[in-house]
Amino acid sequence: MQLKGFIKIEQNKASEIYGGGALSLMTSLLPVIAPAFSSIVTSLKILFSDKGEVKNKDGTATKWENYEDKSNGQNKLFFIN
Repeated sequence: MQLKGFIKIEQNKASEIYGGGALSLMTSLLPVIAPAFSSIVTSLKILFSDKGEVKNKDGTATKWENYEDKSNGQNKLFFIN
């Protein structure tokens, strides 16, 4: 099979051109990485904050409140829907 319209380039010039492939790969992976990063941040927020609320895309919200019961010294975690 003969390829027409292509010219052979030198190796040192080729090394300057192929870097665009990495940029293209990163931009195509960004829509996959961003939601995963958001999920990890939300999980960390739930683990390390005493109270808060997380709203989902479908309109549901999860609230939580973590407080120390002074009478018996135990921590309690409540999830409210």
